[in-house]
Amino acid sequence: MGLQFVVKANCLILISSESQIVK
Repeated sequence: MGLQFVVKANCLILISSESQIVK
């Protein structure tokens, strides 16, 4: 479960970073 949480957190960070770059 811990690793899965880290993976999801990294995905959220990547998504937020991409949206910031687009904006």
